[in-house]
Formats: sequence, C-alpha cells, structure tokens
Amino acid sequence: MISRLSPIYASNTSCYTFKLARRSWLLAFVFLTIRYTLSHIRYIMTATAHALVGGAIAASIQNPILGLSLATVSHPLLDMIPHWDFGWGWRQKSKKQLFVEASSDLIFGSILAYLFFSPFVPNLWYLAACVFVSEVWDLAETPYWFLGWKFPPFSWIYTFQSRIQGRTKTMLGGIITQVISVLLIFAILTQIPR
Repeated sequence: MISRLSPIYASNTSCYTFKLARRSWLLAFVFLTIRYTLSHIRYIMTATAHALVGGAIAASIQNPILGLSLATVSHPLLDMIPHWDFGWGWRQKSKKQLFVEASSDLIFGSILAYLFFSPFVPNLWYLAACVFVSEVWDLAETPYWFLGWKFPPFSWIYTFQSRIQGRTKTMLGGIITQVISVLLIFAILTQIPR
C-alpha cells in the first residue's frame, strides 16, 4: 500500500515543501524589512501612510478609474497635513542612506498595504496600481534627489512638493498627526458602500 502511494505522497510533499520555502522566504523578508524600519522609525512614515491609503482606496472603491484618480490625488492632500518625513534634511544625508531609508519605507508600506487590503481587493493588479499611484509623487522626485536633475519637470515636482508639505516641529507630533489622518481616512472609506 505504501509503495503505491509513495509517488503521490512524494509529489505532494515536494509541492508543500516548495510552498513552505516560498512562504518562509517571504516571511523572512517581511521580518527583516519591519526590523530595519522599526530601528529607523525616526525617518519613516510618509511612504507607508501613502501606501496604506492607496490600499484602502483600492479596497473601498471598485471602479478603477475613480480609485486610481483618488489614490493619485490623495498624495498631495496627505502631504498638506503636518507630518514627519524621512526626506527632510536629505542634503545632509548620503545618497546611500537616503536610498536605504526611502526604499525601506516604500517596501514596508507596500507590504503592509498588501497584507491589510489584499483580502478585500479581487484584482491584485488594481491594488498594486493604487499603491503605486499613491506613491508616484515622491517617486517622481527621485531623479532630483539622486541624480541632481534640477531641471523641469523634476524641479517643478520638487518645488511643488516642498511648498505643500505640512511640517511639524517634532517627530512625535508628526507621527501622531499622520497616524490619526490615516485612521480617519480609513474610517471614511469604510463607510462607502461596496
């Protein structure tokens, strides 16, 4: 009996082992990202908040045209609220430090958006698109920061983003206002009928 079942058992075991290995790799990646992010919390919030709002919009609004439009517009609106931002003081940071901080913030926010909202969004491409467009304003500044491209349209984007930023005097105050803002947006979006 065992000899007849062994090929089936072997194939199921290898499939299970592959899935477990893939899941373990993902969990290790998430753990390391969270660990790094928490150890550098004084720089983190903005991209994470934008990603979470983009994910919440995807989960609440099924119409992709409306959802993507709202996710895009949400970025400058959130930036007007006083908050803490890892990019402040970017001229005093090395490009490597700024890249690591910005990337970890972006990855952490994207992972959180996926973990929180993927069960509520039938099309994961739509979720990824909403998260992406909610971050696109900051991504468009990347050539200005890292490559020194201080010409239009990058200089325009940088100038616009700098002028609308709501800044707090303390890190704690900025984190608190951002958490409250994101929670209020979640509360509003949950009231939208599906």
